[in-house]
Amino acid sequence: MRHLGKNLVTSVLLILMSFAVQTFAEEAEQQFKKIETSGGFFGPSFSVDGNKIKKNDVEKMVHSIEDEEAEAKLRSYKLYHYTSLVPSGVGGFLVGYSVGYAAFGGEFLTAAFLSGCGAIGVGFLLDKLADGDLAKSVNRYNQVLEEDYGISFLSQPGTGRVLLHLSFSF
Repeated sequence: MRHLGKNLVTSVLLILMSFAVQTFAEEAEQQFKKIETSGGFFGPSFSVDGNKIKKNDVEKMVHSIEDEEAEAKLRSYKLYHYTSLVPSGVGGFLVGYSVGYAAFGGEFLTAAFLSGCGAIGVGFLLDKLADGDLAKSVNRYNQVLEEDYGISFLSQPGTGRVLLHLSFSF
């Protein structure tokens, strides 16, 4: 009976360890994938294996390679992005206030409206600068994958397929 209990405990431990190893392997596999960038008017969009990912996920992936140049561009992105929120918020308030004031019988506040539009424009430009730094950070991430980890991706035109190339260095 004791023998059966030991085998059962050993079997359960082996199953749990295999689940843990599989989870870590999937996490590592997801961590080192190429980030594809596609540009648009309102900023770049990012995808991995054809699936769109959020900017927060992009930041996590860039942090995972621990490259100083990529991290510097990421810090620059955050600085410009969060700075852009201030003039955009103030501009939105001024535009909304002037339109709302006029809608409820007051005189239209042209100066406040135009100032708000200008502030929104400044915020938009700062955010465009931030997006450029994020795109540079992603480019560096992809470059480090190829250089340090030996992972590169070769597209096959016309097929919609990408070949994964692994190289080993000693």
